[in-house]
Amino acid sequence: MSSIAGFVEKLAGPHWWTAADYPDLPEELRCEIYLGGLRVVPAGSISHKVVSVELAESLRAAASDPWSVGRSIPVHAEDQIFLPDVLVFRGDVGALPVSAVNVGLVVEVIDQENIERTVKMRAYAAAGIPAYLILDGEPGKRRAEVYGLVEGKYERTAFAAFDVPLSVEAPFSFVIDMSKINT
Repeated sequence: MSSIAGFVEKLAGPHWWTAADYPDLPEELRCEIYLGGLRVVPAGSISHKVVSVELAESLRAAASDPWSVGRSIPVHAEDQIFLPDVLVFRGDVGALPVSAVNVGLVVEVIDQENIERTVKMRAYAAAGIPAYLILDGEPGKRRAEVYGLVEGKYERTAFAAFDVPLSVEAPFSFVIDMSKINT
């Protein structure tokens, strides 16, 4: 990240934020840049964090070369920056944010409906990210939806209720034990 002065200058006046502004953000901020705005991302509930960790660990156990798995890693999609809960990406990508061309799967855990099914879904699809996994619902009743890229748009390819295992094939084969996610 570069200068705090550049960041403050942009905050002080009208500014249309884009991915090009990302280097000016202070590293301590958890922010997303979309639709011309800079938005601070809340840390999420304890349940949200626990589910994110469980998913990341499950994906990491199933991943093989060239895939890596990380949490809260910024991704650049369609001149916007998003901070998904879990990101599956190819190898060591160097500087942040990770370019969408290196991403195989984005995972979002939804505590309350926000932009995950609208802005993020459209941007991830337009950027060519092949798979998108959403976990939604109250703790203990979360369900999973997997979307695959078909002709530039996401189509739901799998669904699992809160107590059923979910098998996913992209970007590699893995199974999510929904009963474990919902404890």
